[in-house]
Amino acid sequence: MKNKILITIILIFVFGISILSGFFIGRYLTIRRHSRYFSRFVSLQIVMPEMERFRNEMRPLMEEKIRKEEILFIAITKGDSDFAYRISDEIAEIEREMREKSIRHIMLVSKDIPPDMRKEFIRGVLMRDIRKPVKH
Repeated sequence: MKNKILITIILIFVFGISILSGFFIGRYLTIRRHSRYFSRFVSLQIVMPEMERFRNEMRPLMEEKIRKEEILFIAITKGDSDFAYRISDEIAEIEREMREKSIRHIMLVSKDIPPDMRKEFIRGVLMRDIRKPVKH
């Protein structure tokens, strides 16, 4: 009789612990999932105007670089090496300026983004082609 009561108490205790642990594990995972979704949604909403400003700032540089590359192609086909070297130096200067602006933008915006999204943001958003329109 004593053994049956002891076994029943142990079974009730184990059953109660499993219910409580399942509840708290489910609660933890749900909160974590919702917080991750919320942080991504909110951080992208915070960053979007800044990205638009960055792209608008970079667009003239990109167009100038494309124009200089066309001039470089014409200079190379004509065989004018001095002019080609000068144009390639100008292209390198434009690229350097674009990199500096990108780094400043990354440093400014990455403070608002959660750490687990920073690498994805830098690779995915900033390194896209500037000429393509932004999808919201």
